[in-house]
Amino acid sequence: MTVSYTIGTAGGAWLKIGPSFYYAGIGILAGVLQWLILKKQFRQAEWWVVANIVGWAVGHGNIITILITGVVLVWILRRPIQQPDQSTSSVPSM
Repeated sequence: MTVSYTIGTAGGAWLKIGPSFYYAGIGILAGVLQWLILKKQFRQAEWWVVANIVGWAVGHGNIITILITGVVLVWILRRPIQQPDQSTSSVPSM
């Protein structure tokens, strides 16, 4: 949170956009850390970072953030990386 606070307050003061820049920093940090896990299991997981940035910047951590990230998370979870079929084994049966 310290990194996002530093980025947000410095950028927010410079751009005069208020707390949205701070919350976008939280979204970047949270989104990237969670993406590192999601990308191993789901296609197009990079959209999770975008959803977090937009959700946190627009919603400031309230219900809007939950709605934006929730919709994108459901969309991502419906796109798993195809796993090899485990029903057919390469070991011959006896």
